Amino acid sequence: VDDVRSVQKNLHTTHNTAKESVTQQALINRKLQQALMRIRTLQFSNFAERYYRVVRQTASDIGKKASLKILGDEIGIDRSVLEKINSPLEHLLRNAVVHGIENNEKRIQLGKPEIGQIKISLCQEGNEVIITLSDDGNGLDIHRIHEKAIQLGLIQKDEILDDTQIMSLIYRQGLSTTDTVTGTAGRGIGMDIVKNEISALGGRITVHSIINQGTTFNIHLPLTLAVAQTLLVHTG
Repeated sequence: VDDVRSVQKNLHTTHNTAKESVTQQALINRKLQQALMRIRTLQFSNFAERYYRVVRQTASDIGKKASLKILGDEIGIDRSVLEKINSPLEHLLRNAVVHGIENNEKRIQLGKPEIGQIKISLCQEGNEVIITLSDDGNGLDIHRIHEKAIQLGLIQKDEILDDTQIMSLIYRQGLSTTDTVTGTAGRGIGMDIVKNEISALGGRITVHSIINQGTTFNIHLPLTLAVAQTLLVHTG
């Protein structure tokens, strides 16, 4: 009996030591993850100047007036995520100026400020960062998009779609509501690539638009591609 008690005591001691080691290892892993995050994380503000430049240049090229405002740019995002989202954001900004912002005369007629307003705002929710890009332009022309989609054979003429489904057609390759092809619009390519690149990052994009009030894109992206917190569940 004494031998059994001694063995039990030794096992109990070994078990406690193992638990302490596991706890210590978990703490080290957590510190390592945090260090890795700090190394890979960049503030959105590091790329802000290029977005200001895109808006200025595009507005200058087509003779419109537009200004960009960025909110929440102190939020840190994985370097690789930021680098891959640059092109989609630049394309959305060009679209906001070319397709969204009206010319000066029309804006004055509608009682809007002469300078078009484009805004990028960022916020963090859990392991995601939400980038909202909005403008105060003329909004998406639902009827025009629907007509173009039928002409291109993307949908059937008798197919019934709600406004949200029609708006999502802008992500289809080849669809453009501009009749003339320029260096910044009319080619029908871009939005499909934007959606594909965001999806490749594990993110998603949604669009909301109101005629003569503007268009808003919401982009949900992971904060990092290096470390992800997960919860494993087993049932049955």
